[in-house]
Formats: sequence, structure tokens, C-alpha cells
Amino acid sequence: MKKKVVCFQVKRLFVPLFLALMAGLLINRYSFEKYAVFMGIGGMTVLIIYYGFTLLKTINTIAPRKALFDNNTSIGFFIMIIVLFLMIGHRLYDQQIEKDPMRAFLGLQPIIMEGHVERVWERDFATDYEFFSRRLILNGQEFHFREKQNLRIYGIDHGYNRGDQIKISNPMILNLNEIQAAEARTPQKQMISSYDLYLKSRGFHNRLQARPGDVELIVKEVVYHDSFLARNRWRALNFLDQSLQEPQNQLMKSVLFGNQNFLEEELRKTFSQTGTAHIIAVSGLHVGILVLIFTMLFKTMGLGKKHYLWFILGILFFYGALVGFPISMVRAGMMYGLYILAFYQQRPYDGLHAIAVVGVVSLLINPLTLFTVSFQLSFAATASIILLYPKLERGLFFLPKSLRGLVAVTLAAQLGTLPLMAYYFGQISIISIIANILLMPTMGMLLSLGILGIFVSFIALPLGMVVNYFTNGLLTYQITIVRLLQKIPGAFIETSALNFTWVILYYILTIILYLLLLRFNAKPLFFYRLRASSTSSK
Repeated sequence: MKKKVVCFQVKRLFVPLFLALMAGLLINRYSFEKYAVFMGIGGMTVLIIYYGFTLLKTINTIAPRKALFDNNTSIGFFIMIIVLFLMIGHRLYDQQIEKDPMRAFLGLQPIIMEGHVERVWERDFATDYEFFSRRLILNGQEFHFREKQNLRIYGIDHGYNRGDQIKISNPMILNLNEIQAAEARTPQKQMISSYDLYLKSRGFHNRLQARPGDVELIVKEVVYHDSFLARNRWRALNFLDQSLQEPQNQLMKSVLFGNQNFLEEELRKTFSQTGTAHIIAVSGLHVGILVLIFTMLFKTMGLGKKHYLWFILGILFFYGALVGFPISMVRAGMMYGLYILAFYQQRPYDGLHAIAVVGVVSLLINPLTLFTVSFQLSFAATASIILLYPKLERGLFFLPKSLRGLVAVTLAAQLGTLPLMAYYFGQISIISIIANILLMPTMGMLLSLGILGIFVSFIALPLGMVVNYFTNGLLTYQITIVRLLQKIPGAFIETSALNFTWVILYYILTIILYLLLLRFNAKPLFFYRLRASSTSSK
């Protein structure tokens, strides 16, 4: 007697796993909001049901030798994996929040800490510093304590800059979990503010608070040259200040090193309102341009693709280390690494699956990055470009071919990041398509000249100054364009404050709508279609 066994093969397993991991983190973070809990559980239930019915309806078209499980085992196993990753995300959030390397020193006095300033953020009532401690003295006993701290000194304009070595006497050491303790909604869970959560995602676990009189300058602008990268990063920044005008030097530093704090507030707001803020942050755009530049260079040198792919990945790693491995850079670099693996294994590259793999790895390493603006914008923009760009590009057939791709990419990215831009920045750019059409063609040349100028300056400073004469012209063009576009009436729309619950709802509904629309096409998104096999049994 023949027994019919139904089989299937998962095509993009990491996509639902990535969604489940994010759902677990979000549910834990917003567990005090009953609507968020219902939304997270409801959204995951809908996705699981959708996948389940997809399995049940598509069981007739794949060869048995490619199958992984029989149908009855597979559906239960798949749902079990989804629930497991949901629970992992929920638990990882608590583990990261509870981390505190300075727990042993909380409440102890007198304490003296020494270290150097890395970054400065001016606020209305105080100044925040990224402070790298190196030495801690407690009751005359010295400890070597290398830790990144968030230092807040009340008042403004203290005169401390990047590289200054300072000493702090008897700072108030606050655990970031406890700063918002008074606002906790339940006795079991303390609510941590969005800003403190951002600090934790960047490796800060405590905030040091000090009065101006408790902080003493030891040495002015002395940088600890711990590494080759630190020394040359400092040299590059100084060269850009010397060779470019103001504020062109600020823009070039932001473009190359991905730190928007180099820009004055007015110019930073201008780029944001014109929808071109991605230019001043190291992102997939930069990775793509660098890959294109070095691919052309290696091809000109006669190297084959099998030989130069790993060289380019090494260059991307070096550049990432130089700029501090921002999330968007790590995401794009890892996706390029997966592309290389696919090439050597002679398999087609799947962008959607690649970004899901990168997302799972990123969240397992540092779960709190999910709550950073850069992570959310980077992954939302990339996923929407992968999914929507081909359809938008075909739909814009009436545009010239030279513009069609650029407009489609901008529209896809804007649809993916629309609620995030409204939530975090309170505005939506209307002029972004025109701005990107005018600026994007210059980005390849700008990055090429910027990198070339720095490299040449290390060999001969005057030659580097000559290169940056032309770089200064490109930067002037970009600044002039964004300032002119910003002045156009209706260039951007101010939006009222949104509850993050609506942002989550937007993405859940978008995912469900996309999946449902996709079912009208023959191409599967997550599962290969199946075919039943027959086995004989007595």
C-alpha cells in the first residue's frame, strides 16, 4: 500500500525569524502599553496563520529529494521556531537592560575618575560628553577601569573638546535603568526612557553627573593614540579642517565619517527637511559607491572577480573600523559578504533573505540596536528598496531611463521610512525626489575626491590641498542646492507627534498587505511550492 507524504522546503527562513525576534523585543519594551502587546501578539498570530495556510495550500510542486520535513511535522516545527525566537527576543531585552559593569561602585565615595572626551552634545541645560574612563580611584586605591561613560556636566560651554583629558571628582553614578524608576508603570518593570535606551544600545550603562567645579582639565586636546586607526582618523579630520572652507569641512567630515554632530544644527536640519540626510550618514549608499569605485579600479588593473571580491570586503572592513562601524555600514558590509559567499557557491543572491540574516545576527549580538533610529531607518529603507524597487521601476516607464531608477529607489525608501521619519523627526520631506536627483550623481565623485585627498595628504600635504580645492566646489554645490530647495514653500510637512504604536501598526499592515498581494503572483516569497511523494508501506 502506498502512503502519500507531503513535503515542503523553506525558502527564506530568516525572514520570519527576524520578524519574530523583533516582535519579542518590542513586546518586552512596550509591555506597559496594552495596545502594543495585543498588536505584537496579533501581528505574529496573523503571520503564523498566513504561513500555515500557505503551506497547506501549496503542497504539490517540489521534488521529494529537496524536501526537508513531512507536512505534519513541518508546520508544527516552523511555528515552534517562530515562538522560540519570540521568546529569545523577549529575554534578550532584559539581559541587555540589566547589564551594569559599574554596579560594584554605585553609592561609594569618594571616587575620582580620569579619562578623555570623545564626543560632545550641547543641551539646553547641560552638556553631555562621551567619556572614556581609564583610571578609577576609590579611597586612595587605584583601579584600571576602561569603560565608555555618558558624562553630563550641568551648564553649557565648559570648554572641553574631543581629546581633552579630564579628572572628575565624586561624580554621581546613575544606573540608566534607575533614572526613570519614579515613572515605572508597574513595580516589576522600570520604564527606561528612549534616550537612555539609545545610550545602552551604544554601550553606555551608566550616566555620570557632575558640577562644573568637580571637573578638572588635565591636558588639552591630547588624544590617546591607541591604534593605527585612531591616529590616522585624527590626522584626516585635521586635514579636512585645514583644506576646506566652513561649513564645507563639516559636511565632508559628516559624509566620510558618518557623524552628523560635525554639522551645525541649521545645516543638519536643512538636509533632514530636504530628505537627503542619508548623504551625511555612512550607509549602504557609501558602501555601494566604494564597491563600484574599487571594482572599476581592480578591473582596470586586470584582476578577475574571484580575486578582487575579498580585497573589496577588506577595504570595507578597514573603512568601517575607521568610522566606528555604524549600524548602516555593518548592515551593508555584511550583505556584501553574503553576496560574496553566494558568488563562490554559485548560488543566486537573495537580497531579502540576506538582510534578514544580517538582522538576526545584529540583534543577537546587540538586541538594543533595534531601538536606535539608524537601525530602524537602515533596515526599513533597504527592505523596502528590495521589495518595491522592481515594481516601481516598471511602473515609472514614462520617465527617461536615466531618471527612472533614481526616482524608484527614492520612492521605495521613502515608503519604507515614512512613519519613522514622522515619528522621530516630526516631518516628511516632499521635495526629496528632486533633491536626490540633483545630489546623488555627485556622490560618487565627492567620495572619490574626499578619500583621494586624505590619502594624498598623508604622502604630500600640498597635493592633498590641491585635490580638496575641487572637493570644496562639489561640497559648495550640495550645500547651495539643499538650502535653495528648503526655501521652496511646502518642501516638507510638519507632522504632529505620533505614538510608536501607530508605527508598529503601519509596518504590520504593510507586511500583511504585501504578502496578500504577492499571493496573486506565481513567485513564492517564503516557501517553495510543494509536491507530494508516494512511499509504499504494508
